[in-house]
Amino acid sequence: MPLTRLTDQSRVRVATFRKSVDSVDIVVAADIPASKMLGRAGLAGPLQLNVSARVIDGQAEERQILKWKEQLDSKAVPDHFMKGWTQSVGPGLNIIRLDAFQSDTRRIARGAVGVDPSRASGFGLSDILFGSITPTTEKSADVGAM
Repeated sequence: MPLTRLTDQSRVRVATFRKSVDSVDIVVAADIPASKMLGRAGLAGPLQLNVSARVIDGQAEERQILKWKEQLDSKAVPDHFMKGWTQSVGPGLNIIRLDAFQSDTRRIARGAVGVDPSRASGFGLSDILFGSITPTTEKSADVGAM
């Protein structure tokens, strides 16, 4: 099966909040397409997604910022699941990259977004952050404080 048929897209969005002249705090929201990754696999029982997030900073150095395992029930795979966290980024263009991998199906969902603390457009201080309430029944691993 070609690699492109095994790869899906995760949506990743950020809202920035000015921290200092050359850095910002960001709120990252990721939307992982669980049903595309697991829905037609024909597997039973709990299914695990391995998810990691990295930042590539303005000096082209990459570092892992989060890593977690998401366990989903094969009988009730949601269309999507959301994950969010906060992160500080420094000067220059920063790339936030998210990878979700399911080992049984060999499916991957990837997403990336760029953050530039010195951008010349926008609000200058902070972005406006929109969100939605997730169901209280949604299970999600606690990624802890940054």
